[in-house]
Amino acid sequence: MARLTAPESLDDMPAGIQVVARYFYECARRYFPELNSLPFVGAFVLLRFVNPAVTSPELYGLLGPSSSSAPSAVKQRTLSPTVYRNLVLVAKVMQNISNGVMFNTKEAYMTKVNAYVERNIPRLWGFLSEVINSNVSSAQNLVRDSDLCDIESESTKFHMLHVWLCQCKADIVKHFASEADQKEFDEKLTQLGSYNLKESFAFALDATEQKHVKDVLAQRNLEASFISWLTAPSSKKGSKSSTVGEKQILVVARNRVLLFKKGGAKLLKEGHTLDLKEITSHSPTELKLVFADNVEISGTTEQADEIIHCISRAFAYTFKGVPKELRFLVDVTPALRYEDVASPEMPNGGFLSAYRALCDYYGTPSNSELCWDIEHLNQNRRDFDLKHFFSATTGEESVVLDDLIPVFRALTFNCYYSSFSLRETKIDKSFGVLTDLLRYNTTLTSVLLANIGLNERGFASLFDAMANNDECAITSIDVSDNPCFDEKVVAALAGYLSRSHVGVCVLRMRNTFPSVKPLAMFAGALASATKTRGSSTLTQLDISQNKLRDDAASQLAQWLGGSGNALSELDLGYSSLHGANLAQVADAMKCCLSLMRLHMPGLKLSKVDEATHLAQMLASSHIAELDLTEASITPPVFTELLNFKREEPIGFNFSGTPLGLQGAQILHVAVPNLTCLTSLDLSNTELGDDGIIAVVERVFLVCTLVRLNIGGCFGKTSRPRTDVVRALVKLLHSDCPLETLLLAGGIKTTQQLGKALVPFLHGLAENETVTELDVSGHMFGNVGAVAFAKVLQVNTTLTNISWDDNDTGLAGLAAMCTALKVNPIKRYLMSPVNDIAALNGKEDKKRLHQVTGELQQLCGNC
Repeated sequence: MARLTAPESLDDMPAGIQVVARYFYECARRYFPELNSLPFVGAFVLLRFVNPAVTSPELYGLLGPSSSSAPSAVKQRTLSPTVYRNLVLVAKVMQNISNGVMFNTKEAYMTKVNAYVERNIPRLWGFLSEVINSNVSSAQNLVRDSDLCDIESESTKFHMLHVWLCQCKADIVKHFASEADQKEFDEKLTQLGSYNLKESFAFALDATEQKHVKDVLAQRNLEASFISWLTAPSSKKGSKSSTVGEKQILVVARNRVLLFKKGGAKLLKEGHTLDLKEITSHSPTELKLVFADNVEISGTTEQADEIIHCISRAFAYTFKGVPKELRFLVDVTPALRYEDVASPEMPNGGFLSAYRALCDYYGTPSNSELCWDIEHLNQNRRDFDLKHFFSATTGEESVVLDDLIPVFRALTFNCYYSSFSLRETKIDKSFGVLTDLLRYNTTLTSVLLANIGLNERGFASLFDAMANNDECAITSIDVSDNPCFDEKVVAALAGYLSRSHVGVCVLRMRNTFPSVKPLAMFAGALASATKTRGSSTLTQLDISQNKLRDDAASQLAQWLGGSGNALSELDLGYSSLHGANLAQVADAMKCCLSLMRLHMPGLKLSKVDEATHLAQMLASSHIAELDLTEASITPPVFTELLNFKREEPIGFNFSGTPLGLQGAQILHVAVPNLTCLTSLDLSNTELGDDGIIAVVERVFLVCTLVRLNIGGCFGKTSRPRTDVVRALVKLLHSDCPLETLLLAGGIKTTQQLGKALVPFLHGLAENETVTELDVSGHMFGNVGAVAFAKVLQVNTTLTNISWDDNDTGLAGLAAMCTALKVNPIKRYLMSPVNDIAALNGKEDKKRLHQVTGELQQLCGNC
C-alpha cells in the first residue's frame, strides 16, 4: 500500500488514466451526489489496472525468468496455485480498501484483516484525491498548471499527437475494421483542422508570457487555436502611441480573438467573432479586424492568410447555419488568397457548439444538463422541447431567462431541428431573441408557445417576424393559454397565414382571445387567407375555452361553410356555444367534408332545437368521433341528439356527462339504430348497474362496436350484482367484435364488484376479440386474481391489461407469475403497484420481495 500511494506512483501514472479517473469522479458526483465519489475512482484505477496486475503478474511481465537451466529457461517462471490464491486475497483486500468496505460474515476468514483495511482507507482515498486533482486530470489545470517553460508540456504533447495523426492518417485508416469507422475517423480529424493552424504556446513566448496568456484563456474557458505575432501599425499623423512598431501576441481562440502586449502579456484588446464586422487584408502581410463598438485589431504579420482562415474556420464550425449575408465581410486582395470555409456536418446541426459559444458571448454559464442531454439522449430527435432541459420548479425565473437567450440564438440558424416547444415559462422581458429566431429560421415546421407570459406587443412582433421570413417553414402553431390576443395580434397572425409559402395546417389557440371581437376578427382572417391563397391548408383548429358568441360564431360559420373543406379536426370545447350560434355553426359544418373529429366538451344543450341541428349535421357529415365529455344534456335533448341514421362509422365520448339511468334507457332505444357505432365512452356517467345492463343488452346488436368504456359507472341497486356481471358475460359471448373493454371500478364500495366479477373473468377464457382490458378498482382479492391468472394461461388475445387496486394478496400475485410463465405471449401488463405497496408489513418480506420481483420482471418481458 505504501508503494501504491507513494508520490512516485502518481508521477508514473499515465495522463490518460488520470483524465478518465477525473471523468469517473465528475460523473459520480453528478448522478450520485449523496455518495462518496472516491470509491468510483478506486473501482476504475484498482479494479481495471492495479488488481489485474496483482492477480496475473505473468501477463504484465512482472515475473523474472525461470532459474531452470533447461532450454526453456528463457521463459517466465510460473507461480504455484497457492501463490495465485494469495494474490487474489491481496487484491480483495486492496479493493475493499478502495471501496471503504469491511469484510463481513460472508467471508468470515477475511475479517481478521479489517483493522488493516480500516487503517488504510484514508491513505488510499488521499492518493485517489491526488489523482483526480492532478495537473493532467482537468482540462483547465492542464492549461494553467503545466510546466510553462518545458517544451514537452501537455499542450505541446497534444499538438504533436495532432501532427502525428494527420501525417500518418493513410496508415492509420488501414487498421480500421469497417468503412464506417474509417469515415468517422476522417470526419473527426477534419473537425480538428490542419495541425499547421494549431500552434503550441512554446513557439516563442517566454515563461511569463505563456503563463499570463494561459491564465486569461483559462478564465474565459477558451482554448487557443492559433498563436502568432502581430506588429502594431504605423501611427497616424500626430499620434503618440507607444505601441507603434511593437510586436504583439495575437491569439485566435474558438470564439474570440485576443491581442496581448509582448513582455508580460498584458491583454490589450479582444473581440468575439459574433461582433466581427470585417476582415481586411490587401497584402499577404497586412491584417485588420474590425469589431463592433469600434474595437479594431490591426497590424502586419507573416501569417495573415493563416489567421484569416483560422477565424473563418472557427466561425463556420461554431455557427453552422448563419447565412453569408449575416457573417463578417472578408475583403482580401488578391481574392485567390481566401477561400470560404464550408461548415461540416455536425450532430444536431452544430447546436451545442453554437450554444456554448453564445453562452460565452452573453457571459452566461452553459447549462450542463442541456449539453449532456443533447449530446447523449437527443441525437436522433428533431424536436427541441425545453421542458426536457430546464426545471420549471426552481422558482428563479431570471435564471431561466438568462439560460434561454443563448438557446434561442443557437436555434435561430440551426438547420437540424424541425419542432420547437416552450411552455409554462415567462419570457415577456426577452422576446426579442425569440423574434429573431422566427425571423431567420428556415427549418422549423412546428412551434409550441403555450403560457409563456408574452404580451400582445410581443406576439404581434413574433407573427410579423414570421410573415417577413420568406423561407419560414412553420405549418403548425400552438399559442394556447396566452389570453392576450387583441386586434393587432390577429392582424399580424393574419399576415403570416396569407403570406406563408407552405400554408398553415395546424392552429391551436385554446384560451387566447380575451373577448369576442378579436376572435371574430380571427375567424374572418381565416377566410381572407383562404381567399388570398386560393384554397385552405388548415386541417386542425383548436379555439376551445374562448367565447364563441354572436359575431365570432357567425364569422366562424361563414369560414366553415365556405372554406373549411380541408379541416379534419375541430375543437370548440368550453366555448359558451349555444342557441342560434350553435345552430349556425352546426349547419356550416355540413360543408366540411373532411371533418372527422369534433370536440365539444362542456357543451350545454338545453333545447331540442340545438340537438336537432347537431343530429342533422352528424347524419350528413363524415365525422367519426364526437367528443361531448362533461357536457350538460337533458333527457329530451339527448333523445333528439341520437335521432339520426348514417352508414359511416361514428364514435361517441360522453365521459363525465351525468347521463344517469335515464340516459342509459335512451341509449337502450337508440343504440340499435346506430348500426355503424364503433366507439362508446360512458365512463363516470352515473349509469349504475341498472343503466349498464340497459346499455350492454343493446350493444350485443351492434356488429361494428370495437371500444366500450363503462369505467366508474357501477352502482348498487335493488338487483343482485350478479345481474350486471351476467350481462357482461353475455357481451363477451356475443357477436359484438369488441377489442377494448374498460370497466374499472372506483374508490366507493358501490362502484366495486368484488368477487362477483369472477364469472366475467372466467368468460374471458373463450373470448377471441378483446385485446385491451381494464378491471382495476374492483377489490376482488386473491379469489379474483387467481381466477384471472387461470384465464391468462389459455387466453392468447389479451395483450394490454390494467388490474391494480384489487386487494390482490401474495397468493394472487404468485398465481399471476405462474400464468405469465405458462403463456408467455407478448403483453403490456401494468404492474399492480398499489396492491403491492399495501402488502408491505402484512406478508412475509422475503417471499413478497421474491414474488414481486419476478412479477415485475415478467411484466417487463411481456
